[in-house]
Amino acid sequence: MTKGKVIVAFLLALLLLVAALFAQQWNALNYARSQVQHTEDVIENSRILLTHMLEAETNQRGYIISRDQRYLGPYRSSLEHVMDDFSQIIALVSDNPAQVERLGKAQEVWRARADELRANIEMATADRVDEARARIARGRGQELMEGIRWHISAFIGAEQKLLTERLGSASSAESTTRWLMIAALTAAAGGLLYSLFSLQRDNRHLAVSVEREREAAVSLERARAQLSDVFTQTQLELSDTSRLLAAAVASAPIVVWRQDRNLVYRWFSGHVMGQPADWWIGKSDHDILPERMKFVVLSNKKAVIETGQPQRFEVAAPGPSGSGEYWYDVRLEPIVDTGGAVTGINGVAIEVTDRKKREQNMRLLMREIAHRSKNILAVVQAMARQTANSTPEPEAFIERFASRLEALGATHSLLTEEGWAGADIGDLIRSQLGHQLDLVGKQILLSGPRFTLPADMSQNIGLALHELSTNATKYGALSVPTGRIYIHWTVGEPVDGKREIALSWREEGGPPVTPPKRKGFGQVVIERTVSRAVGGKVDINYDPKGLSWRILFHAAEEPVSSEDESTRD
Repeated sequence: MTKGKVIVAFLLALLLLVAALFAQQWNALNYARSQVQHTEDVIENSRILLTHMLEAETNQRGYIISRDQRYLGPYRSSLEHVMDDFSQIIALVSDNPAQVERLGKAQEVWRARADELRANIEMATADRVDEARARIARGRGQELMEGIRWHISAFIGAEQKLLTERLGSASSAESTTRWLMIAALTAAAGGLLYSLFSLQRDNRHLAVSVEREREAAVSLERARAQLSDVFTQTQLELSDTSRLLAAAVASAPIVVWRQDRNLVYRWFSGHVMGQPADWWIGKSDHDILPERMKFVVLSNKKAVIETGQPQRFEVAAPGPSGSGEYWYDVRLEPIVDTGGAVTGINGVAIEVTDRKKREQNMRLLMREIAHRSKNILAVVQAMARQTANSTPEPEAFIERFASRLEALGATHSLLTEEGWAGADIGDLIRSQLGHQLDLVGKQILLSGPRFTLPADMSQNIGLALHELSTNATKYGALSVPTGRIYIHWTVGEPVDGKREIALSWREEGGPPVTPPKRKGFGQVVIERTVSRAVGGKVDINYDPKGLSWRILFHAAEEPVSSEDESTRD
């Protein structure tokens, strides 16, 4: 046997040995990878379990708050998913008694919480919403959910520790496999080179091959130089783009960043949480985010890393130096390498605090409108009923009812102009004088400080003033040129956040006054309705020389100005 054949045989034997070792190591690597995948499945199912728990909690609260039947379906589905999730996870960790015990404890706490949720739903379904809400307020829901989160967190922590160990084993197996592949390729290359050189018969062919390789090297060098020029130009363009992006971010409420797979910030532009851009670099979300933000932010970012799919969500972040919360609309995009693996995250957050406040104000406004609409309808119904009882003639009913509706509308117009924050008492009196407004300062004399009455009080006092004005025009001081009406009010000093208000209406110079023989709607309003509505006391005197009416009550509003009403006439 020649020396060349001996070498070839030796190389073949070496290749066979390396191949056998490689096959054995490949099996070990596949096993390590399967263990890693198994642990990742356990962790993912644990996160899904927490999500289903939170969905059950949220839909229960949604139903109790809104009584919307659409919450019941997702609530019951989430309860069923939770028990299925527990069964799946227990099956996955059945070979780990410690983890099975942790899950068992979490399952016991969840059963207690699920019983509370069912009891609350049953109360709400039985029209015992207030009782259900009280039960929630004094219940152990928060305590039970914290207990569940603690057990699940301990479980996930143990799985993550196991995942770290298995990742280390997989990494070691991959490294060993890699070296075996290098060894095999080296051996194969050695055998190939030896065969090439031993079978090479024509040195001229070799020289031609070398020359071609030289030409290829020259071409490669030329291509490298061109690539270097392109790279330099690209860097300049990228630098310009970065400066433009920084300028755009600086002039708008936008935050842009980049993170690696471990969610460590590698690039950041913008200001958030009162911190400059360079403060974020090198830090992780696990270390710097407030606890109330971590779950939403980390769950979405991990979803991008694991699925490679973009995510979008909204989150509230604390402002600098206790300046309140700032809301952000966050968009996450995966960073993918040439092999399709996710290597990090690009993120953009746009501040939407003003939009959130507008949405909140709109909801409050709609509730307020609904409440006030019901009150107005109740007042109109009572007004129509009482007016009809006291005026059986259709034409008289229409005239009186229309007049009272007009007075109510005048009060509401005044309140609307002030955003329903209340009405100035002087403006309220003027709004109820109707066609006699031109007599203010002549036959009608107003005096008193400026003061803002609450909206509900304004409405009822306005009705009383309208009835007094109508009676004075038809039968009282305003029915003759010599009559006078003195309207005066005082505002006391604040006591326990409230002020005493005294409002008086006094007539003189009109026809002799006689007490009414029957009490119609107007008498009921000025004597009883207004006193009950404002929680005050009414005194009325039918003196033949002139009617006098006075109401004493308390209001929580502060005066808007020290200007006296008499200076405005």
